Amino acid sequence: MGIQPIADRDPKIDSMNYSIKNEEAAALMNSLQKANLAFQKKYPGDKPERQAVHTMYGGANIFKSDTTIKMGEIALRNFKTYAPDFVSLAKILQLKGHENLPHSQIDIH
Repeated sequence: MGIQPIADRDPKIDSMNYSIKNEEAAALMNSLQKANLAFQKKYPGDKPERQAVHTMYGGANIFKSDTTIKMGEIALRNFKTYAPDFVSLAKILQLKGHENLPHSQIDIH
């Protein structure tokens, strides 16, 4: 089949408007409002507070079935290296009260 030469294309399809007019979009959103509100009530979703954001850049050609496992292993290795205990993590993140936490490994365990 492939791509048709311009001369063989249907002029009705080429002249189609692929966007929705504002009035039509508003009507669609109004008709969905009740369902959307019910869904949000049942599944409130993310809280507005700060949330962690994880982004991985790379093409689908490099994503494998074990990519997330490998990333998790790297993350755990970094935690063990740079924040091996709750005191280290609290101090790195400067969590409230971190100044009052123990300073030596002996006092932590």
